[in-house]
Amino acid sequence: PLKNLGNVLIAGLPGYGKSNILASIVWAMGAWASSRYVQVAMIDTKRIDFGRLPADLRVMWRPVAVDIPDGRALIADALAECNRRFDLIGAGGETPPYLVIIVDELADWTGDKAFTEAALEIGRKGRAAGVSLILATQMARADVIDPRLRAIAGASIAMRLRSANDSRMVIGQAGAELLPAGIPGR
Repeated sequence: PLKNLGNVLIAGLPGYGKSNILASIVWAMGAWASSRYVQVAMIDTKRIDFGRLPADLRVMWRPVAVDIPDGRALIADALAECNRRFDLIGAGGETPPYLVIIVDELADWTGDKAFTEAALEIGRKGRAAGVSLILATQMARADVIDPRLRAIAGASIAMRLRSANDSRMVIGQAGAELLPAGIPGR
């Protein structure tokens, strides 16, 4: 099922479930597949949700990157891996496990040209090499979500967002600003 995943953009205000979706994705991949079929790499500069994942989680490609230098290194390694996979494909070699790169807080990379360019290159050609991006943010504004990154997302998930403009940025139409305020009793 992962071979058609493509790239995904997820956005939602704090406390509306975005991190729960990301955690569910990671744990489901870990439960569903062995590292022979899928690997996951995460950049969690918020250091809240995923920095506590066990380093030996069998589907982890690399340890969770929890700061900017480690995040830059991880995205550069992911781009190098994408290019390595094209060499393998060209040589008719092995089929490497599907690789999913999750970035939890895209806003931390606003204005970081090297990160954005590497993510764009992975996003444009990665699917053919078995590499996908899942980009998540609390701030669904045009100054946070580079329009080129938005354009490479084949799927988008919106939790409650601040405004109709934010909703249009993520899902292409207004409406996510009208989603319920949260789970009752929480």
